[in-house]
Amino acid sequence: DDADGVTAQRLEAAFKAGTLDRPLLSAARGRRLSNVTCLAFGGPDLRTAYMGCLAGDSLATFRSPVAGLPPVHWNW
Repeated sequence: DDADGVTAQRLEAAFKAGTLDRPLLSAARGRRLSNVTCLAFGGPDLRTAYMGCLAGDSLATFRSPVAGLPPVHWNW
């Protein structure tokens, strides 16, 4: 878990109250990841996972034990 517990609680409370805004979201940064927004799979076996982060400046990657599904357009 990369999140700071206090910050995560503040974010969750603001989300539930309908007051979550950009400054609060941008201030919530983990040690390695910064607001993960998407996960995609790639590589020949679709086991390389790519995580996109709103506040990050690079893609985090890891080898997944489970392969992603091929995109539908591969079979058109």
